[in-house]
Amino acid sequence: MDTHVAARARRTTRHTTRRTSRGQSRVTEGWRAKEYLDDGIAHVEIRDRSGCLQVIIANAAELYWALPIGFPTARVSLPNWRLKLPEGSIPADIYECPNFILMRYSNGKDVLWFIQPR
Repeated sequence: MDTHVAARARRTTRHTTRRTSRGQSRVTEGWRAKEYLDDGIAHVEIRDRSGCLQVIIANAAELYWALPIGFPTARVSLPNWRLKLPEGSIPADIYECPNFILMRYSNGKDVLWFIQPR
């Protein structure tokens, strides 16, 4: 047995906790959000109606970033690195919490996730 892998798994489990402030967040119907803390960094996973992971947003000290997941990786417009919106896209608020709003812009072909700090 590789004890290094087991030690990493125990360490990850020990430092990762679910956030309990779910009453402060709102998720649009048809979407699911999982909030958790990992070594003091807040994360939000967003899944679609079928359960597919769409995007993970991390936030620490008012700095936001997206974790590279999926194929193709989700395009995310960050507060300090704005991306051009897809032409003809329609916005939808997907997730709201006290710190930010996560919007999804889509034109049916292209999707851009947009983080708007509060």
